[in-house]
Amino acid sequence: MATELGEGSKFTMDLKFVATLGAIVISACATYFTMDSSISELKSNNSPNRLEYDYVVKEIDNIKSMGDLKIISYKLDEYDEMFKEIKDLVKQLQPLASDLDYIKGELNKLKNKKINIPDVDLTGLENSINNINSNVNLMKNSLESFENRLIEVEKKAKGGRF
Repeated sequence: MATELGEGSKFTMDLKFVATLGAIVISACATYFTMDSSISELKSNNSPNRLEYDYVVKEIDNIKSMGDLKIISYKLDEYDEMFKEIKDLVKQLQPLASDLDYIKGELNKLKNKKINIPDVDLTGLENSINNINSNVNLMKNSLESFENRLIEVEKKAKGGRF
């Protein structure tokens, strides 16, 4: 049911209109205070959003200081290329990282493993070396005596060896 605001006015309001108007005012106030708190948070120095904001502002200032649009475009192209190279490098290093983890695991398994080294008796080798040495000495003596006999025969034959 509509009520008149004043005598002779043609503007009328009902209860539904007043409730809607109140909801709009409350919503506008809530939006204002939410935005105000978000701005306050960005202004605080320890906010993560503030760090991102500072970084973006710094990059924009660097771009503005460069001046020419060609230089800016060139720099952006360089950043794109570097980013692609980093992505490719990450793809190449990914298998190596998993291999490295596997190797570390295997080394940790081997680190504390006890290795049994069998005892080897080397006295037989020493005896064999001594026998070979004595056989070489006997052969040397035998060759020397043969050469001496050959020299004696050559002296008697009064000629050369051949």
